[in-house]
Amino acid sequence: MTLWTFLAIFFGGAFLLEAYKTHRKSKLKAGQSSELAAVKTELDALKAENQAMKARIETLEAIVTDGRFDLDQEFRKLG
Repeated sequence: MTLWTFLAIFFGGAFLLEAYKTHRKSKLKAGQSSELAAVKTELDALKAENQAMKARIETLEAIVTDGRFDLDQEFRKLG
């Protein structure tokens, strides 16, 4: 094998290896971006659910702290 053949095979292999690495990186990033989008969607849904639950808690607190609620509880205890 001549020097030029060796160099051609060596640099050709190095080029193919770098091309493969680049391909794997881009494929990995594409998978991560779709995964990131799914996580963001789930986070938005959880934030909306959290806001709805806060509103429900505020309503329940208003009912429980209302004076008529205490009176209704007393009537139920009596009978």
